[in-house]
Parts: sequence; C-alpha cells; structure tokens
Amino acid sequence: RKHISIYVFDAEAQALLDSYGVGGRITENVDGDYSMVVSTNLGGDKTNWFTNKQVEHTLEKEGDRWIRTVKIKYQYTEPNGDYSAFVKRFRDWVRVYAPVGSELISVEGSEAEAYNLSDQERNKIWFSGYLELGPGESKEITFKYYVPSEVIGDKTYKLDIQKQSGIDKEKHTVTYGNQTKEIELTKDTFVEIPKQ
Repeated sequence: RKHISIYVFDAEAQALLDSYGVGGRITENVDGDYSMVVSTNLGGDKTNWFTNKQVEHTLEKEGDRWIRTVKIKYQYTEPNGDYSAFVKRFRDWVRVYAPVGSELISVEGSEAEAYNLSDQERNKIWFSGYLELGPGESKEITFKYYVPSEVIGDKTYKLDIQKQSGIDKEKHTVTYGNQTKEIELTKDTFVEIPKQ
C-alpha cells in the first residue's frame, strides 16, 4: 500500500529498495501518460484525517493537441467529539505531476495565486494550487494542461497513476472518449483504454 518510504546512503541498496517501490521516488520513465497528485497539509495538523479526495482524470483532443484535465474534489467530513481537538481548517498546497513537455492552460479553484507554481523534478513537471476548507465544506480545484502527443499511444491510451505515500486510498476516475474507468487507488496503478 506504500505507507513507508526508505532512503539509504548505499546506492546499490537504494536501487533494490526502488525496484520494490519503497524508495519514495517519482517514477521517472513510464510507457504513456503519467499523473501523481501530491497534497501537502500546510497546517501541520491532522485535518487531512477528515478530508476525502476524489480525483477525475479526463483526456480529450482539441484540434491536433491533447488536453488533460485533473479535477480534485475535496470533502471535509464532520468529525465526532472524540476528535474535536483536531478540528481546524484544512490548508492544502496540492501539486499535479505530469510528463515533461506538458503545458499548463489553467488552474481553477486555487485560492492563493502565490501557490500557483510550476517546476520540474525527476523527469516530470508539476503544477500547483492552494485551497482551504473547514468541517462540512466541499471544494474542488481543476488543473487543465496540454500533454505531449508522444505520450498518447497509437492504439491504446496508457496512464500511469502514482499513489502518494501515506495516503490510505483515494477514488480516481479516468475518462477518455465515452469510456470511464473507476479505480480505488491503494497502490501505483496503470490504466489502459483503447483509443477511439
């Protein structure tokens, strides 16, 4: 389920850990498209215990370019009285990782321009945004970007979804054309949909 990440100073031992997926690294080389949603609770508290996320991935063609949309829906549940000491505002700096060469079109729902950033690491580019919510609230943030045409296969659309360490599970849906696949993301997952 990937709740632990391990780093050691011995390169050979680290390579072995990476081969088992416990090195905590971003997958560098993938066959097809790639996505990883990474949440960072800026409050330093445990409000993420009460916040559920659903992630919708959509691929569509516009002219001769491919557009990916990643919509993240948040719901802050009402914790019971035993957890009242932990009830605060959930402040999330969220990043969406994509293949290098992806170009941001827009971020909708981000509540602080200062957190709308972009950078590259480990053969991926990321786009970020920020939002806050309290108990009983629901919000969404949507990232829209062009993906390089070379990551879209000739016969099959392939999406490698990497799970953030420490997250138990999240519901993800992948839509391409008239097909949608639902996934309960408990580990890194590879999705294939025949091209239309």
